[in-house]
Amino acid sequence: MGETTQYGLDVLRRVQAITDAQSATASLTYNALDSVTQASDFKGVATTYERDALGNAKTEASPDAGTQSAQYDALGLPSSITDALGRATTIVRDSLGRPTSITHAGGAGGTGVASQTTTLRYDLPGSAYNQSGQPNASKGSLSEIVDASGTTSYQRDWHGRVVRKTQQLKNGHTSTVGYSYAPSGLLASITYPDGKVLQHQYDSTGQLTALTWNNQPLVSGITWNPLGQPTGWTWNLQGSQGSTSLSVARSYNTAGQLTTTDFSSYQYNAAGRINSLTQNLWAPASANPLDQTVQESPVTWNVQYSSTGRITGFTRQAIAGAGADSTTYQYDANGNRTGSTSERTLAGKPTVTSRSYSTSASHNRLLGFAQTQSATDPATGQVSTAKTSVAYSYDAAGNQQGDGLHGYQYDSEGRLERVTLGTGAGASSVQYAHNALGLRVFKTAVVVGGAGTNSENSSTDPAPAPSPSPSPSPSPSPSPSPSPSPSPSPSPAPSPSPSPSPALPDIPLLGDDVVNSDRPDKDQIVGLTTKVLKSLTDFWLRLWSPETDATQAQGRAFVYAEDGSLLGEYPMEANPATAPTKGAQHIWLPTANGAMPIAVVGEGRQYAVHADHLNTPRRLTQEDGQVAWQWAYSAFGRWCNTTCGIRGSTLTRRAGCTTTTSAAMTQRTGGGIRRLILLDYMGDLTSLAT
Repeated sequence: MGETTQYGLDVLRRVQAITDAQSATASLTYNALDSVTQASDFKGVATTYERDALGNAKTEASPDAGTQSAQYDALGLPSSITDALGRATTIVRDSLGRPTSITHAGGAGGTGVASQTTTLRYDLPGSAYNQSGQPNASKGSLSEIVDASGTTSYQRDWHGRVVRKTQQLKNGHTSTVGYSYAPSGLLASITYPDGKVLQHQYDSTGQLTALTWNNQPLVSGITWNPLGQPTGWTWNLQGSQGSTSLSVARSYNTAGQLTTTDFSSYQYNAAGRINSLTQNLWAPASANPLDQTVQESPVTWNVQYSSTGRITGFTRQAIAGAGADSTTYQYDANGNRTGSTSERTLAGKPTVTSRSYSTSASHNRLLGFAQTQSATDPATGQVSTAKTSVAYSYDAAGNQQGDGLHGYQYDSEGRLERVTLGTGAGASSVQYAHNALGLRVFKTAVVVGGAGTNSENSSTDPAPAPSPSPSPSPSPSPSPSPSPSPSPSPSPAPSPSPSPSPALPDIPLLGDDVVNSDRPDKDQIVGLTTKVLKSLTDFWLRLWSPETDATQAQGRAFVYAEDGSLLGEYPMEANPATAPTKGAQHIWLPTANGAMPIAVVGEGRQYAVHADHLNTPRRLTQEDGQVAWQWAYSAFGRWCNTTCGIRGSTLTRRAGCTTTTSAAMTQRTGGGIRRLILLDYMGDLTSLAT
C-alpha cells in the first residue's frame, strides 16, 4: 500500500526516531544506562523521566497527566507514588514483596477526597479459604481483599485455583461464584450467585463443544478452527416466550480475521484493516412514516484510511427508508481528531453537521468543540442552521472533570466515583463503587432532584416488576442538535420471519456517530421527577457509605469472573433470594481472542448474543426467534439501546463514555478519560427487555 514507517537509530543502535508515512516524527532520548529519559510524540509533546542510579523512574512529567513521583524500597519495588494532585499512595509489603496494604491519600490539592486503604491477605487458614480436605491450598495465594467497596475472599484447591469467590459489599449484599474443574484441569462449571450452573462440555481432545444452563442445553455443536476460533454453534433458547434453535456459522481468512458471521461480513485491505463491512439490519421498509412494515436488509459501509492508518471516511450506502450518508475526519499529527463533517438525511431533511475540535500544540487534551448543523427543507429549500460550542475541563492529573453536560468526580485512586448531569435542583447523579481490582461492583440509583431510579439507561422504577412483553423505549433527543422524529413502532406483521420486536432503532440514526454522540441520558425525561422517593440530597454530599445509608437499597451490584468478564448484575432487593431473577446474568464463550458474549439470561428470559470480530454484541435474539435488539456500525461508536461495548467494555450513557479496564474512551474523539474502570458490558436488563 506504499505506507512507510522509518526508524532512526543512534550509534548504539537504539531507536531514537520514528517517522510515519506523513513525515511526522516521534523521538526517544536515553541516559548512559540505556533507560528512556524523554519520549516525544508525533506532535512534539514530551514526557520526561527522572531516574535513580538503578534505573527506576523517580518522576514522570507530561503536559497531559502532570507530574508523578515514586519512591522505592530495598527490593526496588514502589513504596510510594504521588500523583499530579499531590496525593500519595503508600504500599506496604511482606517479606516476599507482596503488597499487604495500599493506602491512597486524599484531600491534597483541595480535592476534598477521603483516603482509602486496601488490605490484601495471603495464605489464610480455614475452610473459608481452603477447599475441604486441603488445609494448605491457599499457601502462596491471595486469600482476601478488603477495600472501600467491601470484602472479596477466595477459596482455593490444592492447585491454587479459585473454587469459590465471595463478594460482600459494605451494604451487606453478598454474592458467591463457584468453579469446578475437569480432571484435565479445564473449567467444568461456573455456579452463578443465584445458584444456577453453567456447565462446559468437552470432547476427547479438550475442545469445548457445548454449554448447558441450569441442566438444559443452551449452546451445542460448537466447532473450532486450528487457531482456536469458533466456526459455528447452535443456540437452544427456552423460556416463557417460546423456544427456538438457531444455528450460526463463522468463517475466517488465512490471517485469522473474521470474514462472515450470521449477521455480517467483512473485507480487509492489504494492511489488514477493514475497508468494507456489511451488516444485516432490521429497518423500516420505506420512508413513509405511516408505513410500519419492517424488513431485514444488508447495509454496507465503506471505510477510507490515511497513509498512517487513521479512518478518514466512513460511508453508508443508501437503503430503503434512508439515503446514503458519509462522514469524513481530520486529525493532528498525533492522531487526535481535529474535525469531522457528516452529510446525511435526518427526518427527511438533507443535513450537514460539521465539528471542529479545540486542541493545543503543547498537549493532547481535548479542550472542547464547536458544531454547526445545517438542514435543508426539501419542500421549500430553506436552510436552517444551529450552532453550539462545548468546553471541557480537567484536573492537574488529566482526569476530565466536565464536558459541558456531565460533571465527573474521582476517588483517591483516581477512579470515577460520581457522574452528575446538569446543575442546580434538576441535576441528576449516579455514584459508583469499585473494588481494588478496578472493577465496578456497585452503582447507586439515579437521583433527579430527590427522585430516583435503579436503571442507568431507562426510567424503570427502583423495584422493577417483570414485564410481560417488550415495549418500545423512548428515544432520547440528540444534543445540542435537533433530533429526527422517531419512526412509529414497527409491526412484525407483514415482515419476513423471524421479525424483530419493536425495540429496534430508527434507520436514520444508523451509522451516526457525530450527531448522536452527545445524546442526553433518558433519565432526563421529565416523567422521572414524578417518581419521588425520599430525599437523598445528603447522600450525595459524602462518599459511598452503604453500611449507614438505607438508600443503597436502590442500587445494583455487579459480579465478575476471574478474567474480569461480567457474570451478573443484581438489584438491591429486600429479599436477596429473588434479586437474581430481576437482574441479568451473562454467559461467555472462551476463545483465542478472549471471552465472547454468547448469551444473557434474566427475568426468566434467554437471549442469544450475536458478537462481531471485536467480541462486541451487535444483535440479540429472544426465545421465540425474534430479533430483540440490534446495534449498527459507525466509525467510532455511537449511542445504542444498551451499555454494550467492545470486548466486554461498557457504554455508560450517564457518563458519556465507553470504559475498559484501563481507560474510558469518549465517543466524540476516541480520546481517553483517565483512570475510569470496567463497567458492565450489557447494562440493565430493563434496557434489553424494552
